[in-house]
Amino acid sequence: MSGIREARLRPEASEQYPGAPAGVWLPAGSLASNLRAQRLPEGAFEFRGGRPEAPTRYRIRTRWGDHP
Repeated sequence: MSGIREARLRPEASEQYPGAPAGVWLPAGSLASNLRAQRLPEGAFEFRGGRPEAPTRYRIRTRWGDHP
């Protein structure tokens, strides 16, 4: 099994994602980038390999004043 997380668009969701081929395994990161999505929904995609997205360990600081 590959260390790369892969995703495959489910055929029933193909109309929602016209830029992705249905039924083809592709690297999940590349697919999300091509679709300009932060996450690929589990209801529309199947996943295999790699690690599932790990929870963020630290809160991301988004304001200038939050940085020490």
